[in-house]
Amino acid sequence: MSISEWQCNELRRVADKLRGKEEVSVPFVRVLVIPIMREAADTIEAMSDKLSAECELEEVDAYDSAGEPVHVLECSACGETCEHINGGYEYCPHCGRKAVER
Repeated sequence: MSISEWQCNELRRVADKLRGKEEVSVPFVRVLVIPIMREAADTIEAMSDKLSAECELEEVDAYDSAGEPVHVLECSACGETCEHINGGYEYCPHCGRKAVER
């Protein structure tokens, strides 16, 4: 769910009310503000879980492309594959978990 322009304007109006310029109605806060705050908290929690989680990018295949070896890696957490020529990944490009060697 993304915040629409109307919701942004309403949130600005609520902020003005909370600053003492107007009175805030309780139903309005329940209907608009609380769901947006819950969604933001859920998003932050999900991002935190991903950033604190780890995975291992294991080489499952390799091939040559224009004389360069291409390594195919598979994430132990999400199962997606990615390729690299030189170096590697600090984080899985699909799930965002920190890549570690075990």
